[in-house]
Amino acid sequence: MYFGKTHRIKLWGVNQTEFPKGWWLTWNLNQVADFLETIPTDKWDKIHLVTDSTDGIKLDRIKIVHSDVTILDWTCNVWLDNSKMEAHGMLGLAAKILSKKLGLVGNCWVPQIHRAAREPGKTDGFKYGQGTLWCSEFASWCLRKALWDTPPGSIGSQDMEDYFNGLERMYTHDQIINSEYVLKTGDYLRPFNGNHSGLFVSYIDSATDPSDSTKIKTIEGNTGSRVNVKTRTLGDLPSVGNAR
Repeated sequence: MYFGKTHRIKLWGVNQTEFPKGWWLTWNLNQVADFLETIPTDKWDKIHLVTDSTDGIKLDRIKIVHSDVTILDWTCNVWLDNSKMEAHGMLGLAAKILSKKLGLVGNCWVPQIHRAAREPGKTDGFKYGQGTLWCSEFASWCLRKALWDTPPGSIGSQDMEDYFNGLERMYTHDQIINSEYVLKTGDYLRPFNGNHSGLFVSYIDSATDPSDSTKIKTIEGNTGSRVNVKTRTLGDLPSVGNAR
C-alpha cells in the first residue's frame, strides 16, 4: 500500500502468507501510528495498491477509513496481479477516493465546498494555519481557495465574524429563523455559541419553515481533531457570513 511514491506499508495476509478466498481482511494501521505520522496528510489522497507477485488476488471490495472518516468504499471486482498480461499490478485509488469525498457534500461545485471536500479525515491543522484550535483556520483556508480575502494565520471565530461584518454580509440567528436570510451553500457558520467555525453545505430539513431544530449539513475542521462532514441544527448558529 503506497501513499504517494515514497511512503508504503506492507499488507500481510493471514499468517503473513494467505489471502483466503471470500475473506474480508482488515488492517488496523493505528498499530503503526508512529510511521503514519510521518506521512504528509495529502498523501492519503494518492493511495495505490501494488504487488510484485504473479500470484494474483481478486478484489471484490476495498474500504479505507482515515481518522474515522470513510474515504473509500468501492465495489471494484478487479485483479491485483503482476503477471505479464494483467493490467493491475498497481491499482490507483486516487480517483475513487476523490469521488467518495465529493459524494459526502453532494458533488457540490461551489468553490470553497468543492475544495473543502478533499479534506475529510485529515488531521494536520498546520496545513490550514497555526495548527491549534484550527476550525476557523480551516474555514478561512477553504474560502481563500475560493478567492475570498478572509484572514490567515492564527485566527478564531470572532475574526471570521468581524470579516463578514465588515463586508455587511453577517447575519444573526434571529434573521435566519425569521427567514430574513436563507443559508447558501458555502456560507461561513459560527456554531457552538460562537466558539467554532464551519461551512454550510446544505439543508437536510426544509428551508421553508426554519426553526432551531432544522437540520443542516456542514463541513468543519478540528471536529474530533479532524476534518469531517457534520449534521447540525439552526439552533447551533448565533451568526453566519454570506459567502455566495
